[in-house]
Amino acid sequence: MSKHIVDEKLSTQPPKPVFDVVEHCVRHSISSKDQGKLLSLLGKFASRHELETNAPPKRPRFR
Repeated sequence: MSKHIVDEKLSTQPPKPVFDVVEHCVRHSISSKDQGKLLSLLGKFASRHELETNAPPKRPRFR
């Protein structure tokens, strides 16, 4: 079954950028245990906001 879609109803917003969760974990040196948690929570791909809000807190770097 097909449906007619009116062009005015379509969203003209650009798509949100999506990032690879494993690559993000490697780049930000997140442990493999926390990487597994992120993968089970978000899946293989997620937006930047989802990655940043669900990532484990960073340890402080003292000089």
